[in-house]
Amino acid sequence: MMKFEPYVSIVQTGTQLRLPNRDRIEHHVRTLSGPQSFEYKLYLREPPVPIRLTRPGHTVLQCLLHDWMSAHIYTVDTPWLGKTNRDGSAVIETLPAGEYDIHFAHPNVTLPGQVAPAFPRRVRLDATTVQVIEARVDVVPRAEPSRRPVPQDYGN
Repeated sequence: MMKFEPYVSIVQTGTQLRLPNRDRIEHHVRTLSGPQSFEYKLYLREPPVPIRLTRPGHTVLQCLLHDWMSAHIYTVDTPWLGKTNRDGSAVIETLPAGEYDIHFAHPNVTLPGQVAPAFPRRVRLDATTVQVIEARVDVVPRAEPSRRPVPQDYGN
């Protein structure tokens, strides 16, 4: 497989991160950036030791042995979170009435103005209606680094 799956994750603080090795080769994962730093050696036939994600933020992972393998984990301090599906929509249900700050994140969105209207956005919700929040994201799709094919001469 030789890739992180999924490439992008969103989890709540306190989540136990497990990185199982489903490949027939060892990996050495470490954080390139983020609120917590760690290294994670993934050996064959050994169960992964969980790492608790205790601080909110954007963590970038990379395999030090296979530089095309990377992943992004967004850790948040709320149980109300969502990740978009293939059509670009996400649904967050059972929100109590109140005011919320809506945030948006994407690994390829790094410049101001790439999302319109700007985020975070404050919204007031009541418990009886559905509210649709839309945004236009200006990114050029690019191949996810962990999706690049394994070099043909790898392992020779």
